[in-house]
Amino acid sequence: MFGLLQLVALATWPPGSLSGRGFHATPKGLLHYVWRGNVTAATTMVLFHGHPRSTEAFTIFASKMPMPFVAIDYFGAGSSDECDCDEASKEFVSYSTFASLTLEICDRLGVGKMIPFGSLQGASGAIELAWLAAKQGRVDRLVLFEALYLSPTAKAYIDNVFIPSLHNLPVYANGSHLLRWWFSADAGPIGPSSQSPVAADLAANQQKTIDDLTIMATGWQFKMAWSGYNELIVPRFQNLARAGVKTLFIDAGYADYIFNTYGLDKNWSETHINEAIPPAQRKIVTIANATQGALQQNATQMASAVCDFLGGWPVHQ
Repeated sequence: MFGLLQLVALATWPPGSLSGRGFHATPKGLLHYVWRGNVTAATTMVLFHGHPRSTEAFTIFASKMPMPFVAIDYFGAGSSDECDCDEASKEFVSYSTFASLTLEICDRLGVGKMIPFGSLQGASGAIELAWLAAKQGRVDRLVLFEALYLSPTAKAYIDNVFIPSLHNLPVYANGSHLLRWWFSADAGPIGPSSQSPVAADLAANQQKTIDDLTIMATGWQFKMAWSGYNELIVPRFQNLARAGVKTLFIDAGYADYIFNTYGLDKNWSETHINEAIPPAQRKIVTIANATQGALQQNATQMASAVCDFLGGWPVHQ
């Protein structure tokens, strides 16, 4: 019984781990956000989850970080409203708009200096927020986990094959479709990139599955926002470099292998990003054999990398 309760406890924000949560009204629906600590008094991390995740993707990582944070659910993810969008015209909320809305949330909470952190496809939101805040003198550090800049070939596949495959996903009476989400490798420790999962991996994968089911109907919008931002990535990195912002890139070794296997070409991505950011303003840390679920499986290593990058902040054990 204790083992089961432990798994359930790991699958959401633990009691006492948050200072509060709220909803931000937008023309497209309510955005859900959570925060911890005195965000008005210290530099605050602003956390963007990947697809198909929610703020819960950061529960273990955040428990090891010493600074305040704010985390926001994209439209249709976690506890945010589904976007009031015209599906027939494939409407979605761009990451430029989402980052602006996130900045409104930060202003509402009284956040001053901030460190945007983007996980997987949520990296685009963090990049855009960093640029918006850098123009106000509020950012000098940016952290990204598995940020990808898509090659023309990879983007064509995402736009013309992958995103259309997410429309009108089937639901079967026997529930067999549920296994799709359990075994999907996206942002979770179980799937093609699984590495002998243990109990904690199962708990993390359960939350990932819940997150995926939550965004099942509108996940294509998240993907379109990610793909739609692609051409802004290099110009934004150039902007941030000129503004003196330093970027930490955290990569997961096994996830990179999977990305390359599926034609996403991490090497092409890294080459072009490195051309946009001078060596003195970027740092790359690779966690060997880590999966897309590294925020849970390798949370201590990720927290250590971030704290070192920020000047040796202590990591909570």
